Amino acid sequence: MNDLADTLRRFVFEKEEIRGSIVRLKDTWQHLLNADQYPPQVQAMLGEALAATALLGRNLKFEGRLTLQIQGGAHLRLLVMQCDHRLRMRGLARFGDVVPEAFTELVDGGALCITVESGRDAERYQSIVPLSEIDLAESLALYYQQSVQLPTIFMLAADGERAVGLMLQALPERKPGSGYWKRMVEGLRGLDVARMSLVQDEVLLTALFPMTISACLNRNP
Repeated sequence: MNDLADTLRRFVFEKEEIRGSIVRLKDTWQHLLNADQYPPQVQAMLGEALAATALLGRNLKFEGRLTLQIQGGAHLRLLVMQCDHRLRMRGLARFGDVVPEAFTELVDGGALCITVESGRDAERYQSIVPLSEIDLAESLALYYQQSVQLPTIFMLAADGERAVGLMLQALPERKPGSGYWKRMVEGLRGLDVARMSLVQDEVLLTALFPMTISACLNRNP
């Protein structure tokens, strides 16, 4: 992700031990869209997967790659999105003749697989969760709950112009009990992440988290 139209910013609320990232992908998303033609339902899923993979791949601290894969469904037969430690991304989707509108029907019978591979020593970590939630964002939250036991939320959206995402995660050292995480999650519920993506990062973070915006911000290409 080297284009000016593609941005990924991380932030941390130090006192609350909560970290997050915001990703906005335009050029990368357009390049992926131009490579093939997808029905609207599959296109939206592919864009959400692109944003999610960028958010997940940003945490790679070694030379390697991360792969997000949806497989085994009757309708969405395969979706693969891959990101390396330099945030170079690629992906594709394969689908059947019938493409349902609803997420749960589209991925019926499938599973979500996250694979992290180290290019240096060929170490491989893989986790698989069922696609039993209402959308990809909730499925990824379940993945984190089951694989690393860290409270995590995702907000994902994609249209014909851009793919966007927001990720929040409680750090391992965070002590529960303050109630802030619950209030933060409830405050985000129902917000339109696609519209939020049109607002500058500082303005958006100030609006979403007015009590903790003294947090450290870090811009990354």
